[in-house]
Formats: sequence, C-alpha cells, structure tokens
Amino acid sequence: MTLEKVYISGPLMAAKNLESVKELYDYIAEICSENGFNPYLPHNNTDPVRDSNISDDEVYKKDYLEMINSSLVISYIGEPSHGVGAELSICISQNIPIITIKEVNQKVSRFLRGMLKTSDKVCSLEYENTMSYGKN
Repeated sequence: MTLEKVYISGPLMAAKNLESVKELYDYIAEICSENGFNPYLPHNNTDPVRDSNISDDEVYKKDYLEMINSSLVISYIGEPSHGVGAELSICISQNIPIITIKEVNQKVSRFLRGMLKTSDKVCSLEYENTMSYGKN
C-alpha cells in the first residue's frame, strides 16, 4: 500500500526562529504520520544550515519534485517567505490541495491571501500559538 505524500511547507531561511519552526513542521509531520500519510519535510533533506553545501538548483529540483508529487501541501504562512509564496503559487497552478496554517491575528500579505482565494482547493486554519508543539 502506498501512503499519500504530504509536503510540509514553511519558512526556513527567513524564519525568525529556525529551531522553533522546525519543531512546528515536525509536529505537523507527526500528525500526518499518525493518520496514515507520508510527510515530506524539506529541512530533513535540504536544511539551510546543515545542508548549506547543496546548490540552489539542487534544492529547487528536489523540493519541487517532492511537492508536485504530493497529494496535499500543508503550509505555515505565519511568517513572510519568498520560498513559501513560490511553493503556494506552484501548488495552485498544479491544482494541488493546500492547507495553510498560521497563528490567530497573524498578518499575512494581501497578495498571498488573494492568490489563495483563486483556488477552491485551499483551506485556511488558525491556531493559538503555545510554542509547545506536540507537548501536553
């Protein structure tokens, strides 16, 4: 049985706190795994710090192929990121379903919000930020 792939998208290079957002992405991936999905986390393959020797072209090709071969993209949009905007644009053009998540009251670019509204395959969710992902 092949598990449906879920691409976890979110800022890495532009993240205010890289370790904190990686913790969030890992938590999302854990939830996906627990529910029978196969999550792909870019930072596990092309981490901007650990894998800084990987070329821009290689990062793009690897993550692009993973993303367009996914059944769903879950994207954290609570921080501005050129990469996330590009990923979401590609997903919309490829008709890939998207779930966006952000903290309640977090401001998001009007352009991005408008772009997301052009697809009927986008669901947007908000959450209270506890900074303790996956911990009770």
